[in-house]
Amino acid sequence: MRPGFGHPLDEWRVEQLWTLFDQGIQYSNESQIWSEWWTLWRRAAGGLSEAAQLRLLDDMTFVLQPPGTSRYRKAAGAARAGYEDMVRLAASLERLPVERKIEVAEWLLTRLKKPSENVQSWWAVGRIGARQPFYGSAHGVVPPDIAATWLDAILGLDWKKIDPAAFAAVQIARMTGDRSRDLPDDARAAVIQRLETMGRRRRGSRWFGRPSSSIAPTRAASSAKRCRRG
Repeated sequence: MRPGFGHPLDEWRVEQLWTLFDQGIQYSNESQIWSEWWTLWRRAAGGLSEAAQLRLLDDMTFVLQPPGTSRYRKAAGAARAGYEDMVRLAASLERLPVERKIEVAEWLLTRLKKPSENVQSWWAVGRIGARQPFYGSAHGVVPPDIAATWLDAILGLDWKKIDPAAFAAVQIARMTGDRSRDLPDDARAAVIQRLETMGRRRRGSRWFGRPSSSIAPTRAASSAKRCRRG
């Protein structure tokens, strides 16, 4: 879909791809088509501007907001489907303004109070509250005091039963060396303690014991998976 960051044709390719957004999809009654539509934009998200990412979010807000919420109206056109894919896409839009990121995460946390919500939404909360973005600016990171409240909710989970909990906690509590982004030491200590109880003390300490801006988030994700398997 796009060559990738740094490629001379990446910006042009994304611009060409974005022209498809206004066209929408043809077979709007098929849920699989909607799933592929949202997946397309999630994979291209890193190349999209803030304005484009805001348009994507606005196209999903009616579905993403908790039931009973009426702040956002239904988008024009066919009814949107593929809620879980929308959640993953929304969590990957790192160029959104901070207040919109917070709004989406708070929606998910409200939904997660109900057993019917897919636990993978915890993954999304972790991505939105991550201290080290994949491609976005550090200035767009959710403030640590707000992210700390999300971490408290994650620490209240049974990590052995909630598969994405460890990943989410690592993303929110990891150390970057930037005081404006990092959570307090006691918050990191709480996560390390939980990881230790899962039998991976060295791995947990490695994530939090020094600034981790050089540690790729994918490594943290794979380490969290190994931690759960242990």
